[in-house]
Amino acid sequence: MNWICEQTELLLTDYLDGLLTAAEKHEFDAHVNSCARCTPLVSSVTHALSTLRALPQLEPSPRLVYNILDKTLGPRETVTGWAAVRAWLRSTIRNASLTAAFRSVPCS
Repeated sequence: MNWICEQTELLLTDYLDGLLTAAEKHEFDAHVNSCARCTPLVSSVTHALSTLRALPQLEPSPRLVYNILDKTLGPRETVTGWAAVRAWLRSTIRNASLTAAFRSVPCS
């Protein structure tokens, strides 16, 4: 097989994750060790991954998902107090009504 730089770039993550077959890994290594373009690429990506893995893992904010949704979809209307209770009751009753209606439809 004649390995080319594009294959190295395409399969780099599989190589780093150990997902290549033995034959693919042999061809990958042979190409990278003899290619002036791919040797520094694989080296720099390997170094970057090692550096990232050495960083301490951070605990995400409990509001991370909500903050992302607010920034991407826009802020939601916040309902508190009795308005929140009424909204919850309405959704519960609506869901119960839909469930009852669904169950009353005969199956064929």
